[in-house]
Amino acid sequence: MLRTLLICANETRRHVIQSAADDTRLVRIVDSFEHYPDGNSLTRILSRFAPAVVIVDGQDLELGLASAATVRRQSPGAAILGVNASRDRYGPLRESIPITIPYPPDVELLSDGLSIAVHKGETRHIQNLIAFLPAKAGAGSSTVAFNTAAAMAAAGRRVLLIDADLRSGVLSFMLSCLPIGSMQKALEAISEEEALTWSTYCTRAHDIDFLLSGRTVMSPPPTWAHYYALLQSATARYDTVLVDLPELVNPATVEVVKSACHVMVVATQEVLCLKMAQRRERELVEWGVPDDRVKILVNRWHKQEIDKEGIEKFLKRPVFTTFPNDFPGVRKATLAGAPVAPSSSLGQSFQAFVQKLSGAKVQTGWLAKLRLS
Repeated sequence: MLRTLLICANETRRHVIQSAADDTRLVRIVDSFEHYPDGNSLTRILSRFAPAVVIVDGQDLELGLASAATVRRQSPGAAILGVNASRDRYGPLRESIPITIPYPPDVELLSDGLSIAVHKGETRHIQNLIAFLPAKAGAGSSTVAFNTAAAMAAAGRRVLLIDADLRSGVLSFMLSCLPIGSMQKALEAISEEEALTWSTYCTRAHDIDFLLSGRTVMSPPPTWAHYYALLQSATARYDTVLVDLPELVNPATVEVVKSACHVMVVATQEVLCLKMAQRRERELVEWGVPDDRVKILVNRWHKQEIDKEGIEKFLKRPVFTTFPNDFPGVRKATLAGAPVAPSSSLGQSFQAFVQKLSGAKVQTGWLAKLRLS
């Protein structure tokens, strides 16, 4: 949820704006003013709560603009959303606060305004966030995400792997463990706490922190703002955050794919899977993911099937990397609750993948551990 501060002209308008804000299910009001605060009072509140969003009532144009100026000066990272006083004063307010909605605020319009203000009208790009999703169920996206995380951890990185398949996540099965916490509990906590205590929700194994799915249905379901807050906290804490998604993006998980520096569509050489990969590509672009961030990974590669050139011709885009088929090795690793052996051809392909992502030679073993000491 978005920590939000309200600055309103009077009690009536505060009640109307706060009621609409609550109905969006996107915000948590951390404090509110029923009058325009002086600069010192506003500065103290901004310092205390560090809001992600400040909603400024524009009924009194001069005082509203003064409050917005204080927010920009004291909390430059906070998004500002203006609420217009009247149609004839819409222009002057919008000149200073570009994202402005009419009063009384409509819930849908307020939701859209919050999204635009938070994202500042630009495509978000979190450099240390990578999303994985299968072209179709069974393509091995979770296996790829898990072993990529293991290769990164072996290289000395602080890695978080999030299982965002809330209903059918399998990473806890792959680890042969019961989760300490869960993705669902972390998303619920976003609504209640200022910051996540990661040790409460994460399961640690193989030098990786896992935020595992509890495979329960959340009611009401999470919103994009839940994922926004989760990613803000996670990407500030870890060197790399990997997110294992189900094949269908929804209005909440769209925050992940639109923010990720890479969206890895995991496919196999099976023709039906490749056709579904085409569909996933189109869906991602329709959701607003820049085309150059979408990458194709081919899992379970073997020479007897369609070759790389044929796949690229079929998909009309390059294959970013391939992982060799090693069913016995994956089965053995899964039974042991561990990643594949790093010395195997499949393990080495994940090391090469991590090296390709980083653009630098990957160190493993004691040299990597020394980097973190």
